Amino acid sequence: MEAAERALRDGKILHIGVTGHTDPAAHLRALDDPRIETVQMPLNPIDFHYESFQKGPLTKARQKGVGVIAMKALSFGKALDKEVYTVAEALRYVWTLDPDVLVSGVTSIEQLEENVALAKNFSPMPERERRALLDRVRDRAGPDIEWYKKKV
Repeated sequence: MEAAERALRDGKILHIGVTGHTDPAAHLRALDDPRIETVQMPLNPIDFHYESFQKGPLTKARQKGVGVIAMKALSFGKALDKEVYTVAEALRYVWTLDPDVLVSGVTSIEQLEENVALAKNFSPMPERERRALLDRVRDRAGPDIEWYKKKV
């Protein structure tokens, strides 16, 4: 933080944020620091059931007015590889959580075009549909899909 504050004072950066993939508890501790302005975290349907960033850090960030950057909506591709949920389900689910931005990785122009089309046609996922998706993926939650999280 000392280096980040120095960079801020020197005009090298404009804001201080944190990111992490493995441990929601680390995000909760970081969010206790009033200098943190943004937090980047994995958000996806599986996350709800395993070492959840949704249940703690997302809520705390919103309460404190900290910007939320979502990532890993597709669990770094594992959710697609293992046919846990579709791109459309994942993006719509995460957008319904209302992050300030979602960083969604793509590996082709076709994937980018699909994501843009989904964004243009986005409507929030109703609670019943969200609950059905979460129920469907519950048994798939864990380090097999979200391998980047700490093992519990």
